[in-house]
Amino acid sequence: MQEELRRLLEIKPGVEKIYQEFIMNYPYCMEPSLSSNTWNGKVASIFNEFRESEMKDNYNNILNEQFPMILFMLQNKIKELSVDIENLYSSIAVTQMKEQEAKAKEQ
Repeated sequence: MQEELRRLLEIKPGVEKIYQEFIMNYPYCMEPSLSSNTWNGKVASIFNEFRESEMKDNYNNILNEQFPMILFMLQNKIKELSVDIENLYSSIAVTQMKEQEAKAKEQ
């Protein structure tokens, strides 16, 4: 459990950094902008519609739903493992105290 917690704590800053980079790179998902000087016509219009509907929607989905869910799940697992470890330490301490009391009574 401690190893799993350590690994999760270790990767969390990296995941948060990637998320921040993803936010910062949002404007680039719609580049390059198309004009009559760069690319035009039916194919360019189809491409631009695809970019508006698919790429932008998928980018938004990742940005607003998937990344936050991953970060939420990561944080929850860290909390869960921390509580489990704390509970195990408490159980060990209680068991050791009971053993010491039992030994003291025997003497």
